[in-house]
Formats: sequence, structure tokens, C-alpha cells
Amino acid sequence: MAGYGLVAEIEATPEDEARRCFETCYWGPFHICQRAIPFMRDVNPPGIGGRIINVSSCGGYSAGPTLSVYNGAKFALEGLTESLRKEMDPSWNITGVVVQLGGFATEWAGDSLQALPPHPKYAAPDSPCMRFREASFDTSRYIGDPKKAAQAFLRIAALPDPPLRLQLGTESMAIVKAKALGTATNADKYADLAHSSNFDGVDKDAVLSMFGMCITKST
Repeated sequence: MAGYGLVAEIEATPEDEARRCFETCYWGPFHICQRAIPFMRDVNPPGIGGRIINVSSCGGYSAGPTLSVYNGAKFALEGLTESLRKEMDPSWNITGVVVQLGGFATEWAGDSLQALPPHPKYAAPDSPCMRFREASFDTSRYIGDPKKAAQAFLRIAALPDPPLRLQLGTESMAIVKAKALGTATNADKYADLAHSSNFDGVDKDAVLSMFGMCITKST
């Protein structure tokens, strides 16, 4: 289930519209996971397990203007999938994968897109919100081929040891890598600030070493 896009500035988003988007983009997959896990563990023969592939977006890793609710739901979906992977007993052979799509020529930007009127304060033609709206509605800019994406999903399903996150589309890969590199750069830049809140006597290098192993297992 890929969900649908909700385009609206934060100020202009009615709560019922936001909740509806979360129902589809987060709670739908959440309930499917709740039912899929016991089936894969208890109904399938022991050790067969299964793979839960949740469809996210590069917008589930790097947010953009006018997509705060959609981005929030996809961020939540990625957190759900990461927790799922860490909860599974290895003997069950169950894992979860997040597929982060870039722009594909589907109905995401067509009939399924919920685009609310722009808030007057953000309606200037050169505003970030209006520029993003224009780009979102122009499917001719999308470089992703849905048929090739379907084939890629089959390849992902067959990977013997898939990572948590996989990108589909050069655009998605570039966006995700840029944010990941930026996050790492800023973590180093402001490391002194991070360490400054520890209790006196804490060995920060020992802590970094310990959590480095956890970080490696999460990617």
C-alpha cells in the first residue's frame, strides 16, 4: 500500500484531512503488519518466515514544503518498519523493508492526489510552496517507470539479506544520500554540543563505540 499525497501548507491543513491521510499511509500498513507477523510465524512452516515490504518515499526520509502530513506519515512508516525488524526473533526469518520511491508516473500526482487550495500567505508565485506545488503536479518531470518499479520489487523480494531502506529511482537515491551525508556532517560539526549534556565522567568514546554497533545494524 503506497498511500496518497496530501498537498497543503501546515496552516491550511484541516485535522480531518490530516487524520485521513495518516489512516491510509500509516495505520493501514500498521494493521497489516499486526496480522502478517503472526501468520508468517505461526501458520507458515517453521523457518519459512516472510518479508514485509512497506512502500515509502524519499519524502519519508527528506521532507518538502506542502507535504507535512504525507511526509509525517511516511516518516512514521519508516520508524514502524525499523522497529519491526528489531523485534523479530532471528529464528522466525521475518524481516521488513522500506522502499523509498522517487517520482513515478502513477496516479500519485493524478486523481489520487489531494491538493488543497494554497494558503494566501504562501501563494506568491516564487514562494517555496508554490514552486513545489507546480513541480508536484507536473508528472512530465517524473523519471520513474512504474513497470520497471514492479520488476524491481520482485528483485527486492528475492534479496537474501535486504537492508532496511532501499531507494527506487535515481532521484530518490540522490535525495536520501544528500540528507544522510548532511546529517552526519552536522553531527560531527555540533559534536561538542551533543557531548556537553552528558553527566560528568561519562566516557563519550566508549558510548560512541557501543552505539556504533547498533547504528550499523539499523541501516
